[in-house]
Amino acid sequence: MNHHSLSQSMQVSFYFKYSQTKSLKELGYGTIYYYVMLNSKKSGEQSSKIQCNVSQWDSNAQKLIGLDIDRDNKRLSQIKQVIEKNKDIFEILGEPITANELVKMTTVSVRHKKTFLDVFQEYKAEQFLKIRKEEELKSKSNIERTTYVTYLKRENNIVKYLKTINKSQVLCSDIDARFCEMLDNYLTQNGCGQAYSTKNVKLVQSVMIYAKNAKIINVNFSESYKSKSIPRKPVNTLRMTDIEKLELSTHLFTSTEQKYVDVFLFLHEIIMHVGDYRQLTSKNFETYPNGQIWLRKPRKKRQEENNQIQILPLSQKAIDIMKKYGGIDNMPKATGQTMSQYVKMACVKAGIEKNVSLKMGRSSGISYKYNKLKMREHSIAIAAGWTSTAHLKDYLDIDYDDFYNEFMGDKV
Repeated sequence: MNHHSLSQSMQVSFYFKYSQTKSLKELGYGTIYYYVMLNSKKSGEQSSKIQCNVSQWDSNAQKLIGLDIDRDNKRLSQIKQVIEKNKDIFEILGEPITANELVKMTTVSVRHKKTFLDVFQEYKAEQFLKIRKEEELKSKSNIERTTYVTYLKRENNIVKYLKTINKSQVLCSDIDARFCEMLDNYLTQNGCGQAYSTKNVKLVQSVMIYAKNAKIINVNFSESYKSKSIPRKPVNTLRMTDIEKLELSTHLFTSTEQKYVDVFLFLHEIIMHVGDYRQLTSKNFETYPNGQIWLRKPRKKRQEENNQIQILPLSQKAIDIMKKYGGIDNMPKATGQTMSQYVKMACVKAGIEKNVSLKMGRSSGISYKYNKLKMREHSIAIAAGWTSTAHLKDYLDIDYDDFYNEFMGDKV
């Protein structure tokens, strides 16, 4: 039997050590140190870099007491957890480990003491090189240009927070779960939604993962912070009564508005995202001997090898819209923002009291087929270009008239 696979007895101990500076020592100031006992063998002592007064240290409980000590106690707890976790990993692998090695894994080399913002700049430079080119398929190895721009906006929030707490030069090694929690609280208390705050925190954690992979730090103390749960909101959709209003209000629209309303209705019929629609060509359509026209289109946001492909037959309404413009290659195509602006104006004229965007064409089509036509979930997944039906829970919409009739036993 491999003796290294046996569980070894270990103890992590923290203690107070007076400062070597005479004036500070006389006032009772010092630093918290720690060491590891592994199978009765003691490691060298290591500074936690947490300074306090001797009156703040509870030697029995091995923790700080008093005001504003939560961050430091959490840091001590994280050091202990990291040591225990690394010990468990080595035992599972059956590899030898010493007490000194366990302590070393919690320290940061002096030459790697970079500030968090310096590391952030390195992370941004790496992400800039990953921006996806137009001809590339989206994958885990690249990002959208808009994503990079979003990183810059979130960086401003993080910099503002660091200035607020006077820690613009905070070391990357000092970013921990407590920092993430305080950033989260700062953003939500200053009017940001929880979803927005969580995205900023996750960016900090991504930078820390980069720092560990680049060997700038040995331990990522931020990874233990769990983001606050965010309840998912139902997908915004239009009901068929709204779709019918658009179809019956053509006399109210300008020619430009009508063009993009046609696009909206087309997306509703083929349940397609605007980004995929802009890539459509006649090559994506195939006419069969029985007269059926089928659409086959790899999703823009997914790779074809992951089976993210939309496959569906065209309805007569979708065919009529294409014929109106002489085929898909001649249909109106502009930026999603431009088309959405005209659709919004048309919806106001049609008396639709919702903030409508072009992407609601796809979501409304999915909702209609799921909630009203009762189309099978797996069939919707194929038509929508999904690999699972998990997304459909966000499209569930209760029609209270139908619900009343079903509940009362008067099914229609």
